[in-house]
Amino acid sequence: MDKVLQHGRTTVLEHSVKVAYLSLAIARKYKLKVNYKSLIRGALLHDYFLYNRKDNTHEGFHAFTHGKTAVNNAKKDYEINKIEEDIILRHMFPLTITPPKYKESWIVCLADTLSATKEFALGGKEKIFTIFNRIKEVQ
Repeated sequence: MDKVLQHGRTTVLEHSVKVAYLSLAIARKYKLKVNYKSLIRGALLHDYFLYNRKDNTHEGFHAFTHGKTAVNNAKKDYEINKIEEDIILRHMFPLTITPPKYKESWIVCLADTLSATKEFALGGKEKIFTIFNRIKEVQ
């Protein structure tokens, strides 16, 4: 995950960690009652597709298919619960026609969209440590 670029110059690992921190910040800021462990695990695994999407070695259009690939990979390597599975499968809503079932999934969906948009806009110039400053502001 730390070798594959995803959005601009951001690696899949950097993006996943940003989404996890932003998801946590959103849940805390709005005092949402969520399963924090599942929220963070799902966010960290939401893009666990383990291929370079630019190599065209995978089947289907990445934006529509990588959630299913990521959940299959996560199930092979980890024990994931229903919330985590839903987060991974539905984080690309509305591209995945079925909407998320859980608050945690909606939060990760939002955090992923915000993070990816910023990464594309900045070309990956944002450093991961700036996420810590955002969390401090929220607390």
